[in-house]
Amino acid sequence: MDQSRTRKESASGGPAQQSASTVQPATDVPIDRTIPTDPQSAVVQVDLWQVSVFLVASIGIFIRWWDLGWRPLQPAEAMLALESLSIVMGEAAEIDVSSLLLNGNALVMLMFGASDGVVRALPALAGSLLVLLPLWLKPQLGKSGTLMTMVFLAISPTLIFATRHNTPEVLTAAAGLTVVVCATRYMDRRNSSAIYAGAVAFALLMASGYPAYTYLIAFAPFVAIRYLAGSLTRPATDASAAEEESPANPETFGPREIISDRRILARAGLLAGAVFAIVSTAALTNLRVIQAGLAGPLAEWLSGFGSTNLTSMGTQLATLVSYEGVLLVAALMGAVLFLRDGNRFGRLLVWWLVAGTLIGVIGGAEQSLALVAGLVPAALLAGSAAGRLLDRLQGAGQLNNLIAVALGLIILSVPGYVSITFTSYVANNAGQRTLALGFLISIVIAIIIGFTLSVFLHGFDVTSRSFAGAGLVAGLKITLRSFAVAGLVAGLLFTFRVATNLNLHPNANPNELLTPAVTSPDVRRLMYDFGVLVDVIHINRAPRSVQIETGVGPVLRWYMRDQENVSFVSGSSGSPSIYIGDPTVAPPLGGAYVSQRYRIASSGQLRITRPDELTRWLMFRESSTAPTNKDVVVYAKTQ
Repeated sequence: MDQSRTRKESASGGPAQQSASTVQPATDVPIDRTIPTDPQSAVVQVDLWQVSVFLVASIGIFIRWWDLGWRPLQPAEAMLALESLSIVMGEAAEIDVSSLLLNGNALVMLMFGASDGVVRALPALAGSLLVLLPLWLKPQLGKSGTLMTMVFLAISPTLIFATRHNTPEVLTAAAGLTVVVCATRYMDRRNSSAIYAGAVAFALLMASGYPAYTYLIAFAPFVAIRYLAGSLTRPATDASAAEEESPANPETFGPREIISDRRILARAGLLAGAVFAIVSTAALTNLRVIQAGLAGPLAEWLSGFGSTNLTSMGTQLATLVSYEGVLLVAALMGAVLFLRDGNRFGRLLVWWLVAGTLIGVIGGAEQSLALVAGLVPAALLAGSAAGRLLDRLQGAGQLNNLIAVALGLIILSVPGYVSITFTSYVANNAGQRTLALGFLISIVIAIIIGFTLSVFLHGFDVTSRSFAGAGLVAGLKITLRSFAVAGLVAGLLFTFRVATNLNLHPNANPNELLTPAVTSPDVRRLMYDFGVLVDVIHINRAPRSVQIETGVGPVLRWYMRDQENVSFVSGSSGSPSIYIGDPTVAPPLGGAYVSQRYRIASSGQLRITRPDELTRWLMFRESSTAPTNKDVVVYAKTQ
């Protein structure tokens, strides 16, 4: 009778089947791997993470390529562009900054012609790659950490600035991060192709110029210490992601095993040497500069330390804090979390951050963009910390509290922003103190509201006996977490605003710390009027001779590159048809001339002595002192 009863329960889905069905619940099957049983009822499921990654990558790449040649070249850019142009013309060029940038731009000019946008295409390509590289570090950063790292890299004002200018720093950053990606991929998968890809990346790193020596100091001691201490264990901060990306056997693996494989190491070394030789010698067309490809950038790197003083270090620190303050705070949080967990990958990032930042501050007197070396590991650490924060946003109570805090801060920030806008144009210390006090009161009110809401929401989840203690603790944790998320979002929005004002504004602002001297857009107007004068001279069949004062600089040399019969002189001689010089210089003798004045550059003189001046500069990049302008006068001969 018991057996028949059991058969009936099994046939009708009784306790026998019910207990068996609970062995593997449906929630254990990943959503993205679920296969619908009915093909006709299949619905395309959107992966929120993939959509977010696509949007962030699209925004980061768009910012880097949008109207790339709109602003005229800065003097340093023009000088490097002229050296690349000389390579195209078959002339010798000095490799004192970056063989990869000079020879790469020469190749791009040979293919697409010489223009402002073309000479910036190679840094823009490297900057776009830099935004995408964290996707290969998902096992170490986790999904949320990878996404937030891409956000920090995509909207970093300093990285965007380096990407949109003809400078080598972003090339080195992309190559350095590629080396790290290849090393971690090899440790995870033990695939020799990662070693060969890393060898190519290392060769490009060494050919990218003077910033490469900062990365050598950041990488070499860490790898040497780990090699002497023992093997590196494979880091895994996100177990689920690591299972998807790596083999199931997470045994110890590190530089000791890499170096022990002599055959792979020898092949990788030969590949790296061949790539470096090809890049530094412009495809073996100039073998004499292969040594200069290392010695020249090294001398340029060391020169930054020779002119270091307290003023230059203070300027570098002010630049770092002003543009990357949110990134630094989040990076410090990420460093604490990684070091607390004993994560080897995190230790590498912390070492890289400290070394890159210190060298950028101390040795960046001549190269303001030397700070880029420390921003890449800072973005990885910051993204990891922000990703862990986002992963903890679970539960209706947390989300409701976050919404309440966000709405409260938005409502309270509107009058604050209006007050800042008003007082930024009026030097009113009393108004500044009132504004600061009102902002502090607003924060306190928002904290009280969020804390009260958290206690109310979570008080029902505990017993009445522990309501007071558990409710207060839960409310405090959730409120602090909500404010951290709200502060992160607000900081990212402020950073994005700073990045767009610095990089996408039609006219460069000389009050920015990264652009103390900018080329004026009037240079393009000057060149247009110059072309009209040349056409008039050609129509009148008059002899054409153009003299340009040598003190004008490399900018006009670049824009005059296609003009004939142009000579750069220290003073007018004879009676040239066109003469361009300083406004204080008298017109040439030997004929009648008409003149037109043009502005070619502006220099900022930032001065902050009062709180209202600091607020004005932080919010609107306005200085209390007017910029210093550099003008030239174009003299055209009439008879």
